[in-house]
Amino acid sequence: MNSRIDDNATGVHGDANSVTVVQGSTATGNTGSGFETAKGGAMTIIGSNSSLNGTGVNAAGIVVINGVTVTKNAENLTIVKGGSILSFHNNPIGDNGAKKQTLPNGTLHLE
Repeated sequence: MNSRIDDNATGVHGDANSVTVVQGSTATGNTGSGFETAKGGAMTIIGSNSSLNGTGVNAAGIVVINGVTVTKNAENLTIVKGGSILSFHNNPIGDNGAKKQTLPNGTLHLE
């Protein structure tokens, strides 16, 4: 919570069979992903920023993004077969690199 994860291979990694919550944090300058989860893992990212990474958010498991800015990464989002990125439609995602750009593959609604 409220952390900076800078200049690593990976910013925040959620392992298989884990539940990870990231809030108010910034992942920047990581050569791999700013935020990622392994197959079988779940991650919720709230009010955070992923910029200047290889990939903004990488999902082999389930990732929920809520108020997450994803910008200036080589790739914005990567969804591995069997993974999901679910969005509340309140995530500024843009100005990422020329590599293939992906959109969240699921939506959630605030009640």
